[in-house]
Amino acid sequence: MKKTLLTIFFLFFLIKGIFAQSGEIDKTFNAVIGAGADGTVKCITEQTDGKIIIAGEFISYDYKSKNRITRLNTDGTTDNSFNIGTGANASISAAALQSDSKILIAGGFTSYNGMAKNRIARINADGTLDTTFEPGSGFNSYNSIAVETDGKLLIGGYFTSYNGVARKHIARLNSDGTLDTSFGSAVGLDSTVKEIVLQPDDKILVIGDFLDFNGISRKKIARLNADGTLDTTFNPGNGANGIETIALQADGKILIGGYFSTYNFTPRSCLARLNPDGTLDNTFNLGTGPNSTVESIAIQPDGKILIGGVFTTYNGTAKNSIARLNSDGTLDPTFDSGTGTNESVATITVKTNGKILTGGNFTSLNTNLIGRLAQLNTDGTIDATFLNPGGFGSGSNQSISRMAVQPDGKILITGEFFSSYNGIATKRLARLNADGTLDTAFNTGTGPSSSVYAITTQPDGKILIGGRFGNYNGIARNGIARLNTDGSLDTTFSIGTGVNNNIYSIAVQTDGKILISGLFTSYNGVSRNRFARLNTDGTLDTAFDPGAGPDNVIYSIVTQTDGKIIIAGNFKNYKGIPKQCITRLNSDGTLDTSFNLGISIDWNVDVVKIQSDGKLLISGTFVGFTGGNSPPPGLARLNADGSLDPTFVAQQLLFANTGTNPYTNPYSIAIQSDGKIIIGGTITSYGGTPILNIARLNTDGTHDTTFVAGTGIANNQGISSSVDNIIILPDGKILISGVFILYNGVTVGRVARILSGTTTLDLPESYKNTFAIYPNPASSKIYFSHELTEIAVYDILGKKRNIPHTSDSADISALPNGIYILKGLENNGKTITQKIVKN
Repeated sequence: MKKTLLTIFFLFFLIKGIFAQSGEIDKTFNAVIGAGADGTVKCITEQTDGKIIIAGEFISYDYKSKNRITRLNTDGTTDNSFNIGTGANASISAAALQSDSKILIAGGFTSYNGMAKNRIARINADGTLDTTFEPGSGFNSYNSIAVETDGKLLIGGYFTSYNGVARKHIARLNSDGTLDTSFGSAVGLDSTVKEIVLQPDDKILVIGDFLDFNGISRKKIARLNADGTLDTTFNPGNGANGIETIALQADGKILIGGYFSTYNFTPRSCLARLNPDGTLDNTFNLGTGPNSTVESIAIQPDGKILIGGVFTTYNGTAKNSIARLNSDGTLDPTFDSGTGTNESVATITVKTNGKILTGGNFTSLNTNLIGRLAQLNTDGTIDATFLNPGGFGSGSNQSISRMAVQPDGKILITGEFFSSYNGIATKRLARLNADGTLDTAFNTGTGPSSSVYAITTQPDGKILIGGRFGNYNGIARNGIARLNTDGSLDTTFSIGTGVNNNIYSIAVQTDGKILISGLFTSYNGVSRNRFARLNTDGTLDTAFDPGAGPDNVIYSIVTQTDGKIIIAGNFKNYKGIPKQCITRLNSDGTLDTSFNLGISIDWNVDVVKIQSDGKLLISGTFVGFTGGNSPPPGLARLNADGSLDPTFVAQQLLFANTGTNPYTNPYSIAIQSDGKIIIGGTITSYGGTPILNIARLNTDGTHDTTFVAGTGIANNQGISSSVDNIIILPDGKILISGVFILYNGVTVGRVARILSGTTTLDLPESYKNTFAIYPNPASSKIYFSHELTEIAVYDILGKKRNIPHTSDSADISALPNGIYILKGLENNGKTITQKIVKN
């Protein structure tokens, strides 16, 4: 059964992905969440059609006048067909949906859309007042509504009469709003009812500020029979100090939250579970529990428990205002909302699709600005598709020239001049979360003192930067530095006096040693002509001696899996031997004589990318080759031995403002998992087809017209602007950065993520046979839907990670948090490749 469900689930996403437009902007990256509500959201109710009723103390939603109640579409935008007029004139504390789609509201209001309604009203499905519901003079204040199966209504609050008839803090109404005199009497609870929950057997759970019912002690919690009399089989003993919320489990056990410290004299901090008879359930193990008030509880269909409130820890673990628990009360580590909210989470609703709606008084969630309402994914992250008006953060205030992706999916960005991202001060270097928002935990201090031209990550997560700077955060570091994962300087990386001129490229070998190139002629006072290798501690590797090295700058260094090194740039010879702009070295720095172009390139090679078959894609300012057939300017493919690959039919490139001028070229290349090629730069056409600075090519070099970038890349005046860096992410999406501000007419701020359309369409065949890993994300053990005869796991940098495994499971608990790729072989000989997220 489990495998069948996985198959259905996986096929759903397979089909869904087919319709993703190749080249379409990813609206979830650095998305601007809508304005939301301007006051507290106190209640959330999902309709059967997926639309959402919210109510509370707000008077506007997403900048539209919405007095205390509104209905949203499934994406969080305002449903304009829901017409409340002027709405409620004061707060709404409770809302409940009837089976006929009418909506009951209660609170502190005395009118709805200008018509007198004393603290309780019913609304038609279109938002208008239902005049057939007549509560008369109503009563003082309401906190809770519950709809019985027969259509009658239970109401609770602080009142002593309803429409002039004595009723103490709880009453039942007929479906027309009149008092049901068969329920209860003038004698009842002695103080406020805060919440009412109906059991399947029609018994009624109530919580509040009361201490007794008809003179019988019931401290803050009681259960009534269906006729309103006290159910004496439910005995909470001394009860709790203060209960704010209650939820009923499917097994009849009862969860309560609030600001109490004991339940019936037993220590329990702000959260407890009761047996159906009201006694404490001692199997519910919450440790020290939440350290402050729990205001809301929701139970998922799988039995896991969501809690919200104003707490900052749960059993000693930082959890700011929202957390998810396992059914036994322990913290669920797979649910992570980062830094949480800045104010209380007053209400939580689990939607039918599993996503989680939260409301309250918060204005930020995990550092994202949020207007008191948010939708979370099942793992606790923000669902950026909800209440997204289609806009994006302001991004960088200047160009982003280089990027690198960490194993955990976070993105490092750097540029010569940028000083802010999304309006937050940064300096030439910043880290983004995987969703494109700024990672404020990455602290560079004053950062590099000048330009960063190269950035890469080590397998341990540390970060290497190279460029023109002389110090980092005020500490001398000439041209190169290594940073810790938090952005601070790694002082164990000993470069001495560093380089005496710019570094343009950095590459990390599989043994951890570091290759650097640039304009320098020395490293820590030792002669090294534009090229050097460092040991893992930053000292010069004297065993690697390039001698005279290249006679001009190296712009690109790429390491092969066999340890050989490709270098490319503006040089004409290496160690005095003619080598025009590109060559290959052995691992000791000597020339690899088996790599032979057999022809000459007439100008720079700036970018080199290695295909999975060992062939090399190159771009540069070259116009052509001599001594052989010459491809069009700027782009070519070489065989693994260095010879020109005639099967790659690169087509004529035209460049902005330069025609076929040799001084410009595709600035960036990236290769997708299916072998297709993304190129970016200041390109206006490819093979005669107009494009604007970004395009995708088929594996043979022809233009892939299925990749549609619309109006492409431009600045804020709509004028052509460059793409300087492209990275293909593990999920197939395309990350781009550069000078641009617009992508297909949408303001994105110099960085954007694009849908490739290959996430599902170009998966290996074994994916189409619905191989799946579960759970995913995971923190410890994962299971496979099909048995595998061979298994290998790699991090995002391509390093193999050894983990314990069997044919149908693996233990990833020892891996650092991040994104990994699992490759395996099925019994039928088919290979599978799948992403794993370790958290």
